[in-house]
Amino acid sequence: MVCGPTSSPDEGCPCLVRLWCETSPSPHAQPDRSDFVTARLFVTVPNKSVLPRAERSTMSPAAYEYQLLPRDQSIRVIELLPGEPDAEIVCFLHHTDLEDAEDTYDAISYVWGDPNDRIEIKCDGGSMHITANLASALLALRSRDTSRRLWADAICINQSDILEKNHQVRHMGNVYEIARKVIVWLGPDINKVAQPCFDVIQQMNRYLGSLLPKDFNDLTRVPFINLPSHFSKSSISSLLANLLLLPWFKRVWVVQEVAVAKVCDLVWGEHELGMEQLAEVLLWLWSRPELSSLLRFTGSPLPLSVMTYVNFVRYGYQTYAKGHNRTWIYACGLRLTRLFNYYSGRSDIQWLPSVLSLGRGLCATIPADHVYAFLGNPLARYRSNGGLMIEPDYAKTTEEVFIELAHALAKDGGQGAEIMRYVAHVSESDIEGDKYPSWVPRWNSGGEHVLVPPVSWYRAAPMEEISWARVEDGNSLVLPGIVFDDLEWVSGMPWPGSDNLLEEHFLDELWGATQRNFATPSQVLLGKDRWKFWQPLEDAFCLTLIGGSERRTGEYVANTRRNFYACRQHLHHQRITASGRSHSGPSASYSQHNAINYLMDLDVFLGLSLSTTRCRRLVLATPLAKKGDVCCIVRGSRVPYILRPTRQTGKYKLVGVAYIHGIMEGELVDGRASDPKFWQEITIL
Repeated sequence: MVCGPTSSPDEGCPCLVRLWCETSPSPHAQPDRSDFVTARLFVTVPNKSVLPRAERSTMSPAAYEYQLLPRDQSIRVIELLPGEPDAEIVCFLHHTDLEDAEDTYDAISYVWGDPNDRIEIKCDGGSMHITANLASALLALRSRDTSRRLWADAICINQSDILEKNHQVRHMGNVYEIARKVIVWLGPDINKVAQPCFDVIQQMNRYLGSLLPKDFNDLTRVPFINLPSHFSKSSISSLLANLLLLPWFKRVWVVQEVAVAKVCDLVWGEHELGMEQLAEVLLWLWSRPELSSLLRFTGSPLPLSVMTYVNFVRYGYQTYAKGHNRTWIYACGLRLTRLFNYYSGRSDIQWLPSVLSLGRGLCATIPADHVYAFLGNPLARYRSNGGLMIEPDYAKTTEEVFIELAHALAKDGGQGAEIMRYVAHVSESDIEGDKYPSWVPRWNSGGEHVLVPPVSWYRAAPMEEISWARVEDGNSLVLPGIVFDDLEWVSGMPWPGSDNLLEEHFLDELWGATQRNFATPSQVLLGKDRWKFWQPLEDAFCLTLIGGSERRTGEYVANTRRNFYACRQHLHHQRITASGRSHSGPSASYSQHNAINYLMDLDVFLGLSLSTTRCRRLVLATPLAKKGDVCCIVRGSRVPYILRPTRQTGKYKLVGVAYIHGIMEGELVDGRASDPKFWQEITIL
């Protein structure tokens, strides 16, 4: 080989690399430094602003060949050799066992990027091609003078070997859990906004943290927050948009990679920020209505991926930490731990489907990864024996994976009935089609339909540790339940979200349509039998739209009604302001804080539609519900369901989960849950 045109054979060349001689005594042997010879290589790289560039030699090295991992617990770890910023990437792969590898490497969490944009690197003397984004991460993390031990899936796992991939994916949670730390590579800081973004996050956390009372146990106890003048809301929103709209926040695998980490740092170009700083500011912004506009990014609707990531910060991360308290969540300081504990107390995430449902708003190239990416969660194991509910197998179709998991969940104690809660059909074909049973969730779709959030007080039927569900005739779910009402009128007006209301009169139109289609007198049925009583339609309507409340005092109902009217006035005021028209007539006074609180509660039920029943109940359900669909509760599930009768007696298709006003606290069951005579056998096809 020859040096580049500006180099002489006697000069030191920046392209020098060390190649392992192919005289190694064993294909599994690790390279010894005495086995290296010096050679001069040149490589062509597409982006010289980020990656090294030189002229490729006509004598390229042979492609790298993976050696089989020797044991079940074996993994590969990268040794990244030192180099100058413009030098090519050279590394070695070492085999090690998980039990010996703890704290010996840093694991990279990153986005693969364009699979066709690949960079050649040298690995154990052979040629390997990785995506440009991973190459930029290695360059950013490489030291000038010492080797660095790292783990990155595209290099450490033989991606062309399905059997190895199945095996290694099973260990992914462990790989990130035992790493010294997890490095989140966000990519190059192209717009030079990383430093100001990270600075303002830390400044806001210091200010907001100073407002927490010492006996903190409820974020609502913090008085209304007016940010000091030196915090520019437009600037903060713009900086957060630059950060949260990066591709990394859309990837489904990143949840597990971050959640199990002992230490986790965000790296954006040359700048770093502890993950705990981002988590803390997101918890504040999402929980306080007066701050939530900072996540609205120049007035546009909050992207689904951002909303999903925020929900993982609020509810999902803690589920990984339940098995041990050594993750960054509990190691990063009392203030953040208190915020996490606050949300833990408001969440009912006890089952794997709750975690998988949160992940629907994230992206995966392979749909099965919407399941496999969460197998490191303790909830992915059977309660009875601790084994994984499903083994990774990339040879299976998406349908096979989702149905296999549904069968496993149906057998696990307490999850059989609850699995239906996470079905989010997006079309009639999902309900009526034969590709999937109607009760099997499709974990890669339906993220835009937040059917039932983590609401801990719902108990239409008591939760039970044993599962009363069973699978028969291949894919039919059989379980005890009660059909008690049917839909009479369906509005077909799904809640569009507060971001989309300025040009609409949604609340006014929905309230008018409900009044017109509700039989007189305007009283809504609550409960049944000895728990039967009535509530004015206006009060029931205001409560139903926000999913009810366990606080049912007269004072609370009256306050909710005031909030509802404040919300309507607020939206009317916003529409007039947005149109540029002047306000005519007397200006009604209302509490903007109360109006925004009601809007925030409404947004929890994004995509749901209001219906009424033959027995004069109010229902929130999927817009796919139709007149004649029936209302049902099942043993062991805290929420009701909407079912569609088939031509076979006692057999139904699942339409979706529902909120039915007046039965969410067990009024129908009335203490008879343990009486087998109370229940009927229902089959869901």
